[in-house]
Formats: sequence, C-alpha cells, structure tokens
Amino acid sequence: MNAKRQIFIIIVTAVAGFLIGEEQMAAAASTSPANPSGTDKVGPRIQFDSTVLDFGKGAAGLAIEHNFTFTNTGDQTLEIKDVRPTCGCTIAGAWDRAIGPGKTGIIPIRFTPAHLAGEVVKTVIVLCNDSSRTNIVLQLKGTVWEPVEVNPLYVVFTADADCQTNQTREVRIVNHLERPLALGEPECANGTFQTVLKVVRPGKEFELQITLTPPLKAGGALAPITLKTSYTNLPVISITAYAVVQAAVAATPAQITLSPGPLPPGVTANVTIQNNDAEALTLSKPDVNVRGVAVQVREIDPGRRFALTANFPAGFQIQPGQSIQIQIKTSNPRFPILIVPVFQSRHLATLLNGPADDSLARKQ
Repeated sequence: MNAKRQIFIIIVTAVAGFLIGEEQMAAAASTSPANPSGTDKVGPRIQFDSTVLDFGKGAAGLAIEHNFTFTNTGDQTLEIKDVRPTCGCTIAGAWDRAIGPGKTGIIPIRFTPAHLAGEVVKTVIVLCNDSSRTNIVLQLKGTVWEPVEVNPLYVVFTADADCQTNQTREVRIVNHLERPLALGEPECANGTFQTVLKVVRPGKEFELQITLTPPLKAGGALAPITLKTSYTNLPVISITAYAVVQAAVAATPAQITLSPGPLPPGVTANVTIQNNDAEALTLSKPDVNVRGVAVQVREIDPGRRFALTANFPAGFQIQPGQSIQIQIKTSNPRFPILIVPVFQSRHLATLLNGPADDSLARKQ
C-alpha cells in the first residue's frame, strides 16, 4: 500500500467518524430529559380557512350569514374568549369556545345592511388564547344596493305655534327592481301631518308629499308614516315625520321656582326671553302682582333675545293659595302678553305634616 492510498483511507475514516458522532449527538438531544417526547410544545394555534368574506352584491335590509371556519393546529386546547363585531348591524352567533388539537370550529356571523348603499367593509374581532395571534380580525365586504330607495327616511319641520303657512317636505321613492312596484295609500295617525302620494313613473318612481298643517301646539310632534308595498322583502315603507314647534315668544325657564321661604336677602331669578317670530320684538312694562319684587328687562340681541331679572326681598314667602306671576307686554299682536309664573318650594316638614295650625297656640 503506497503512501497516497494510506492518506486517503485515514481521511475517509475521520470523516465517517465525525458524521456518526453528529447523529449520535442529535439522537441524544432528542431524547434528553428536557424534552423526553421528542416534539416541541407549541400551545394552542388558530388557523382560519379564510378571514375575509366577499359577499359580492347584497340587498339592503336582507341578512347575510356566514360561518368562519378555523382549526386548532396546536397541541393544546384553543379557547375562543370573545367575538366582538364593530357595528350594530353585525352580530355573532353561538361560536365554538373550546377546540382540541386538530379539531375545527366555527364562528357564525350575521350582517344586515339596513339602508346602506355602495361598497361596505365590516369587521369582527376574535379574541383567543393563541399567544402568537391573540386578536384576529375577520372582514365582510361587498356592495350593498337598495331594491327600493327611500330618501329621506326622516323629515323635520321647524315652525312657531302661531304659524299659518303650510310647510311641505318631499320624499322620493325609487324602485330599482326589474318588476314594477305598487304602493298603498300613506297612513299617518297624527293629524298634524297630511300626506299625498304622487306617481312620477308608474311602477318605478313615486313622490310622497308631507305637509305640516296648523293649528300647531308648542313643543314637538312625532309620527310614523307608513306605505304598504308589493315587494315581499319590504312589505312596509316607514318614514318618520318630526315637527319642532316653538312659541312665537318663549321664556326659558318657563317658570320661576324659589327655594322655601322666608327668603334670605339678595335672592335673584333670571329668565331668557326668545323671539322666534320673523318680525323684531319689543318688550315693555314688566310687572308682578305682588309688592316688594323688582322686575327688569334688558335687550341682549336687539329684537330677538332678552334677559328678565326678578329681585325678591328678604323674608319673601308665597302664602298658601296665593298666585304670583310676572307679566311683560310684547309688540307681537298674536302674543301680546308674556306670563312667567312664580312658585316656591315648601319645607319638607310642611309637606309631611301639613301647614301649622296656629289656633291651638292662640288658645294656650
């Protein structure tokens, strides 16, 4: 055996010994006491088939339901702690809460696009015990269209109580379905609102006219207006009419309420008077039907807003059965006098026991 051959044998033997040593070391590490099973502990792991639902095209008012499916790819139990939709039109059903290794679960989601139009994206947040993905965001996206478009759904009127002019608002109803739409006569239980339905294009487009009719009472008026339709998925169209009716001349607060008497010195009450009429307003001759009370009126915004101040003397007290009110003359012929009543709270003892009877004290 020549020298070259001997050197080659020595090199091959050394390399083989090194490789055998590596294999033995790896085998020993895999069966060491620190990891006796030979596998890595990864914990629970969540894997969704898909976190996005593209529902394409959906009709407003019709629910879209979908089950998001997931698998626990880990080696410990996966817990779904919570499912949180980010808007009221999206809700989660009863989802699988504890899923063993290798098992699958579902999260049911229901999305109802109410009176939406165009492209929408809704999100749902899933919370779980996967340490690598504690929060997962699910998405529902697509295009929403309205088979029957109603615009607007709410009509608002603003008027004063003495207004004699009828105000009218118009609601446009458009049918986007291929088949014709039939509408019944509008129904409204509140006589403050009168309705007329007009056909613009038979079966396709309508105009609902809503009129605010006097006499009006100060305050607010609210009423639903309904129309029956021939579309089974939208059997009734509901529109809300709301009227804000202001007095031509309004005092805020509408009355003065004093603390129980006798009053200490320096008690003052303030009232703001607002002119809601188109014409400028003048106030004059403030007066009160009891002695000792001083009343003043000053203009804050010329012709529109005023401040009334009433100063009550020390020891002031309203007697049982006594009616006190402040009167101010106005330049509005429909509202010539503004009246602000004055009341006084009673002591708790008086409310519980009634007024004291002085006759017994006088007899003793």
